[in-house]
Amino acid sequence: MKIFCSSQNGFRPTVVHVLTQLSSAQTYQYDLRRPPLGIYNVSFNNVMRSLMYLLEELDKAITSEFFRKNDSYGSDIDILYRLENLYSSVMKYCDDCLSVLKSFFPPEKQSNYRSNKIVQEYERNIRDYRDDVARIFNAVKHRQHQFRTYFLFQDNWVIPGYFLESVDENGSLGPSSEFHERYKTRYTAFSYNRRLKYHLWGIYMIGEKLADAIQQLNQLPLVKANIEAGTIERSVLERIATLPLMFFIDENYKDVPIVRRIFNNQEDIEFELSFPDQAILLAPASIGETVYGWLSWIVDGISTQYQLPYFYSVGGKAELYIES
Repeated sequence: MKIFCSSQNGFRPTVVHVLTQLSSAQTYQYDLRRPPLGIYNVSFNNVMRSLMYLLEELDKAITSEFFRKNDSYGSDIDILYRLENLYSSVMKYCDDCLSVLKSFFPPEKQSNYRSNKIVQEYERNIRDYRDDVARIFNAVKHRQHQFRTYFLFQDNWVIPGYFLESVDENGSLGPSSEFHERYKTRYTAFSYNRRLKYHLWGIYMIGEKLADAIQQLNQLPLVKANIEAGTIERSVLERIATLPLMFFIDENYKDVPIVRRIFNNQEDIEFELSFPDQAILLAPASIGETVYGWLSWIVDGISTQYQLPYFYSVGGKAELYIES
């Protein structure tokens, strides 16, 4: 699905335009909640700030290059805090978008509004992305999974990433097999270069599908409103658009999310968000090059074995698997 946003629509999803043209008489506030546009604006702003704060911490890490230093234990704590906050804010965003839909049903129908065919279609449309986030969020919240930082780097490049840590079938700590499929028997991780593009697309996709559902419920044509361009939205879009297409090796075989700036005119800036898409991926390394990995962990006082993403043991030494 391709999504376009520009300075002309305030870099916001179409749902903002749809909600702007509705009067309060067309919605039903309940439990003293905000009007639907207020619900959406607050939630969208929160999730975009979560992305911005995480990007800022990643920029600090890449500038400081703490991952190249021997005494860098704990240097990633702010990154992990911002990452966990991103997943929490995206889950709340999903819930808030359902609250927006619920406000279009009268009080006597709100208890079973999710049985409405339009609402069910909306939930089907966003399910893949929403469930992907929910599974990770719930594993961290309820099943003792932990976010862990993982940087793969060489002298002239770095791929920042993360994984969910759990215990494998042999009692070793490492990437959870539930979320990180093995690649040629090796443990894997998520690169920020890929996942942040995917999350940004998912956030905007939900806004587009929500707009479709509201228009169907109210039989409304789309009328573009005059919305002031948001500085945070533009900053996040521009920053994620510049993330290189350098992914971890197994991610090169997955669907590619794309965020690109397509208009360079300063008066009319437009971005395209697309998933799945096709792109020329940049190979991080080749045979014979030395590649390093940095990861975080917390000693639990019990576990004695740890599995590293993409590395395997050769004669007691960890070596990186690089595809020829």
